Amino acid sequence: MTAERLDDAIDGLESQLVASFSRELHEFRESLTAEIDKLNERVRDLERHVEVRDGVIDQLTDDLRQSRADICAIRSCLARCSSLS
Repeated sequence: MTAERLDDAIDGLESQLVASFSRELHEFRESLTAEIDKLNERVRDLERHVEVRDGVIDQLTDDLRQSRADICAIRSCLARCSSLS
């Protein structure tokens, strides 16, 4: 009878341990999921910022090209005007 009671106590303890580990694992998983969601949001924010900056860089590059073309046109005009004088 004592061995039977001991087996029952061990079974009860095992059940408690499994339930406790299961709860802890569930909480850990929820915590990790929340952290991953936060990190994913940060990555999306960074991607949006990079896209905005890329747009600014593209616009500045276009402006620079246009300015260089304008300078070349002005120099050509000045060279023609100088040769006429």
